[in-house]
Amino acid sequence: MQIRRISPEIYFADQPIVAVGPDEMHFLNNNVQYTERKRTRLCAHQDTEEKLHEMFVVYTNSTYMRPNKHPKDESVHILAGAADFVFFDQDGNVTDVLKMGDQQSGKPFYVRVPTGIYHTMLMRTERVTLHEGLSGPFRKDSTTIFAPWGPLETDSSGIEKFNTRIEAEVDRRTAGGGQSSLRMRQQSAEVFNADEPIGKFGYAEMEVLRNALPGTAGRRVRVCMHKSADDSYQEMFIMFAKGSYLAASKHLGKDESVDVIEGRADFVLFDDAGEITNVISVGDPSTGLPFYLRTPYERYHAWIVRSDVFAIHETTEGPFRREDTVLAPWSPSNVNDPVGVPRYQKQLEEQVAQFRANRAG
Repeated sequence: MQIRRISPEIYFADQPIVAVGPDEMHFLNNNVQYTERKRTRLCAHQDTEEKLHEMFVVYTNSTYMRPNKHPKDESVHILAGAADFVFFDQDGNVTDVLKMGDQQSGKPFYVRVPTGIYHTMLMRTERVTLHEGLSGPFRKDSTTIFAPWGPLETDSSGIEKFNTRIEAEVDRRTAGGGQSSLRMRQQSAEVFNADEPIGKFGYAEMEVLRNALPGTAGRRVRVCMHKSADDSYQEMFIMFAKGSYLAASKHLGKDESVDVIEGRADFVLFDDAGEITNVISVGDPSTGLPFYLRTPYERYHAWIVRSDVFAIHETTEGPFRREDTVLAPWSPSNVNDPVGVPRYQKQLEEQVAQFRANRAG
């Protein structure tokens, strides 16, 4: 992927459609050792003014994250490694601890942090790789607000004392072992809503979706991590069964991205006449394919699920307005159409095969 170097710590994606996979993660992991603050990031958004900010960040076990808060919701999705996410009240007292790790750890791998809550991370492995997101634009003096009681990054003795205090409190709070799963409200057979101030997602929540999937007419099920349709930062975990039909569509004025949690799929892009312009195969990190894809607004696109189950973490700008999603005129809009949908799916498969044959030739 083409990138722009801003500093030894910061890089920006430099292409309209951003696909992130093993090569980009290797790049960040290789460069973090050369940074003064032991962190490096690749921004998937084009600049600081965009409305949807997403970053892939690598930390080391020497990284100190000064406690901070944001005037907007933020989410963290751990892709590799493990960390303890620590929450504070306004005076610096620990209020909660979430032990997190990547999908293989069995711990929650995602957390959504509400507006105005101080937090930090304690890195528990040699490297921690994560996908971080929040709504833009970025303003240096107001987007990240550092805790006045949190030591400066240059205060090594203060950091040591602070970490000693926090480590003791984390040990005390997590001595009991297990963590509860996310409380959810079921809105329909296909839709759940997170029902806690601090949202988390991991193996237990994946199993809720997996168990609900067979009972859905559309062969898909989701849990919304945002609180309402008016939130400026919208996130969902969605699980699809093989054969699920997703009508081709585009979004007006809103970028959209996906992290693949499980399975494989083809992402198909079209021009306004319905001709295929690109096909990108994506899959979870175990596949070696790109596992993240960010699509700029007003590009028609569709998914073809290639595995028995395909699960994604989808992020887009809010608020949600149904009229902001435009269905392609050539793609059946009724997902339950017993004749039109199978016919179109067969036609699309043929188009994809022809597109790939032309590319190969």
